[in-house]
Amino acid sequence: MHRRRMRALIVVVAACAGCADTWTGWEDVPTATLTPQAAAPLESEWSAFVVDQAAVWSTALAASGCMSPFTIGDGGHIIALVPAADWSYGDDVAGMTTDRIEVREAKTGGVRRSAMLLHELGHALGLDHADPSFGASVMIAKPGSELAARDVAAAACRLGCGPCDRNTDPYSLAP
Repeated sequence: MHRRRMRALIVVVAACAGCADTWTGWEDVPTATLTPQAAAPLESEWSAFVVDQAAVWSTALAASGCMSPFTIGDGGHIIALVPAADWSYGDDVAGMTTDRIEVREAKTGGVRRSAMLLHELGHALGLDHADPSFGASVMIAKPGSELAARDVAAAACRLGCGPCDRNTDPYSLAP
């Protein structure tokens, strides 16, 4: 095998190392229900914010032919704005996704909060952290403020409603 091909193979394998063992997102996506939750007096502002950020993902994915991955309603995955005093994940963490999403109130604001929720919703879709050497992404560890084309392509690939480009960006590889 040529050295160039061997290097390419090593890069691809390194980019996907542990893919099968990583977070795969919520099982009910693309029909996951989001239930915003915040303490008074922020509940209506937070609910509107969650609706807006879910719509960012939905609009971007619709352009790829995907159905909306989220709905808003009661009894779904809690999307919580957590007061700093109640935050249990450490000072260096601003958001966490498990079967719910938690965003730390005091650590985020304005554009930062928007990027953080888009980032955590990306995890709910099954996306892992992106490699910043391939360009802008809301899924890098310190996210930018907007979804990038690569975020949408990776989510569409992950949801099975878009192509999976295996030659240009390891982030868009389906696990």
